Amino acid sequence: MLHTIEQIGIGIAYWDFRNHKVHWSKQLAVLYGLETEPFYRSCQDYLKYIHPEDRVELKSMIKQVEQTRKNGEVEYRVYIDRQEKWFRSSFSPVIESDGLAYIIEFVTDISELKSAQAALVYSELRWRSILGCISDVLIETTFSGEIISTTDSIVSLWGYHPEELRGINLRSIVEFEEGFSFETPSSIDSDFRPISATANVLLKSLSCRTSQCRVHVDTVRQTLLFIFTSHPSPAPQPSSTSPVRSVIPNLTYALANRCPLPTLYSIVSEHLAGLLQADCVHIYQYHLEQTRWHTIYDYCQHPNPQCAARIPSPEKDMFLPQMLDRLEPTQIHGSGQANHAFVSNVMTQVVGTWMVLPILVNASLWGCILVMRLDKADRWTEQEFSQAISIGDYLNLAIAARRSGE
Repeated sequence: MLHTIEQIGIGIAYWDFRNHKVHWSKQLAVLYGLETEPFYRSCQDYLKYIHPEDRVELKSMIKQVEQTRKNGEVEYRVYIDRQEKWFRSSFSPVIESDGLAYIIEFVTDISELKSAQAALVYSELRWRSILGCISDVLIETTFSGEIISTTDSIVSLWGYHPEELRGINLRSIVEFEEGFSFETPSSIDSDFRPISATANVLLKSLSCRTSQCRVHVDTVRQTLLFIFTSHPSPAPQPSSTSPVRSVIPNLTYALANRCPLPTLYSIVSEHLAGLLQADCVHIYQYHLEQTRWHTIYDYCQHPNPQCAARIPSPEKDMFLPQMLDRLEPTQIHGSGQANHAFVSNVMTQVVGTWMVLPILVNASLWGCILVMRLDKADRWTEQEFSQAISIGDYLNLAIAARRSGE
């Protein structure tokens, strides 16, 4: 048995209960920094190398294995050349006809593992101390960008809840202009020496915000930490085109990042309603094979029973398909005036002012946007009409891009 132990070449102790001695393999002696020849030690000689606080646990484990005849495992510290090391011992009893003959102890040096665990705990405490005192938005991600956690401040500052962001990629809501790229994480210094970057953030409200970001890397946790500090928003300058300019970054970002179509429906509808002071916006799709229209999105600027009662449905209102079947943007006024001729009985159904913005894909009618302003006599100005067409064109581009990718 002793010869076999030496041939294995790993740290093994042979507990001989008959002779009350412990035989050390050469490799175990090396672990303890002792002479490399195999030798016997008494149990007390063995235990004197163990950290005083761990001796009781080690002795208890040996006693447990001796009594139960079952395998056991314990971790403990030893002092070698005035340095603390961590070992893990696995005990296996060997039973012979007259009872327990000996115990084989397999010893592994786990000092590096324990150091890593201690560093991880320290890193976690350091993160928690930062999270507890920071008022900016702080996001922790993997090196590829998947969000692990965020501070609660993200609710009030960005509108998102931490749980809804966990697992998604940061790049779906943040675009870095300069200073940082996920493709070159090795360029970031470690140990909380950050780099700075400028970022455009897509808020839950679907508006964009420019933010200054500091990026840290934690080599222990193998994660990135982003701390976003928002720039103070300058006072808006009077401009007749400011409503369109405010929405273009949102729409451009949504197109570039291939946001789901319902998200684009929401952005376009909300901004059209705000720009045109409309009561509601509806988006319809035309099914050529069935020659019928289908409602795919409804938005009410000021939801109320009157507005809800007047929501047109192409499935129920027989006049509506004639209104929607336009290849050019059209304004329709309840007085019967329009920039296209309509059948008189159709015009009697119009209340207030409507705008029809066709959605064209490959020069064919895919659907349309219907903007409604109820019980108001004023027509939209040519400038408002042109701005609405510009916003609607983004939805054309998005749908055309989806169709080309199918």
